[in-house]
Amino acid sequence: MKPSQSGILGMIEGPANQWISDPGPADSGDIGVLEIQRITDRGIGALMGKSWRNPITGKVQIKATGSFQDFCVADLWTRYGLYGTTTQLTMDPYLFLPVPMTMRTWIYHHLFRVNHVLNGSDENGMISYVLGMHCIDDQAKAGGRWSPILLHAPMVFILSLAADISATIVAIIMVALNLSILRLLNTPRYYRITRIVTFPLRVGFIFWLLQRMSAKGASENSSMMTTLGFIVAIFFCVAEIIAGDIGSLIAYRLHCSYEVIKVLPNRIFICRRHGAAHSQDTESRLQINEKITGMGYWQDDLALIADVKGLIVELQPMSIKDWETVFLEKQMDDNMVHRFIGLDVYSPGAATIDALSAALEENKMLADKNQKQQQFNKEMHVVDA
Repeated sequence: MKPSQSGILGMIEGPANQWISDPGPADSGDIGVLEIQRITDRGIGALMGKSWRNPITGKVQIKATGSFQDFCVADLWTRYGLYGTTTQLTMDPYLFLPVPMTMRTWIYHHLFRVNHVLNGSDENGMISYVLGMHCIDDQAKAGGRWSPILLHAPMVFILSLAADISATIVAIIMVALNLSILRLLNTPRYYRITRIVTFPLRVGFIFWLLQRMSAKGASENSSMMTTLGFIVAIFFCVAEIIAGDIGSLIAYRLHCSYEVIKVLPNRIFICRRHGAAHSQDTESRLQINEKITGMGYWQDDLALIADVKGLIVELQPMSIKDWETVFLEKQMDDNMVHRFIGLDVYSPGAATIDALSAALEENKMLADKNQKQQQFNKEMHVVDA
């Protein structure tokens, strides 16, 4: 069913229309109308435990998602469809771009798979624990998280040009040892020290290659191709240390953690970031409406983070460029269906954080009152008996 114009926030009846202006009809500056469907999956932990980290590339992937539908927008308002122009949708403060925090999601899922339990924590204790861990959230920067195998594997083939069976066998053994260590330490607790653990092995192999090349060059069977094979292999090993180990040291400043300062319903958290001060593009960041978060000014070190069916994402306001990208993707492929995930935090009866807090407090009071009434009735029934 096609969403009606009531899907635009300014058209919804309720307290929201008192502080959010009506976007009005489309103007000539709009590039088109978008219709975005809501995903049908309602499982609370539909993606839980399905995130895995590749020990070689260091990248995190979500596997075996089944029939779970992909989504490109997260909606804090309670509705069943989005419909409007790019400009109209940009004015909707409840729509956010979900940016996956893949490393924290992998840590979250790993702890879930091993049944890790935190003593004395509340229902949000595990997510607070994961957010408080230090890791790199910027996936665009490698930061030396990739494995030495990526350069050592081609190095073995190049070393075969040296026609030295002993050198080739030792190189294969070294790669196998590195791979075993990487797989063994591919856990949230140890993955950051894999380069430190394998560093003596990799440096020792370089010195062994230098000695082997010197001994081979002193023999009468040495050739130009043999020398070239050793030189290129050593170059690959040195380049891997420079790009990987030194790169990881430089990227250490990108590590950060998050402190939860306010909890919203449906596992949404307002957090303060500690560390990685210069890793965020603060100039292009949009302000989140204070009516939604209760924060008068959205500082650069604040982040809105959500646990979306087991996937940890940072919610960033959708800009006009984001909506234009969605529109252009649809123009290039008519069969593409864009979907949003409804987080259902706000509604016409509770359109602001203050109204939501009041409604939650009222519900809590009613629940406590009902519980006391039931307890009283139970005690009276015992007395009468």
